[in-house]
Amino acid sequence: MTITSSARKIASRILWVTKSVVARATTLFVTHNILEAIFLADEVMVMTPRPGRLARMVHVPFARPRTPELTLTPEFNALVAEVRDILGTH
Repeated sequence: MTITSSARKIASRILWVTKSVVARATTLFVTHNILEAIFLADEVMVMTPRPGRLARMVHVPFARPRTPELTLTPEFNALVAEVRDILGTH
């Protein structure tokens, strides 16, 4: 079984987030991957291009722990579309 670099990165971040939740720690990830951001975060800060400013905060309402099947749901994909729309307006 081949694991892509992206899948390996997401898996390691899931492990990190899981440990952070148990420790009640705040974690900030920077990513260009919208699906990764929504899957891992409770809040997504969507930034504008140069100069980088906060365009909008998007609340992620999904309960933890999150499974990969979440990415197949209409609700998840609606959030992906919302973030893409925000990025498209800047």
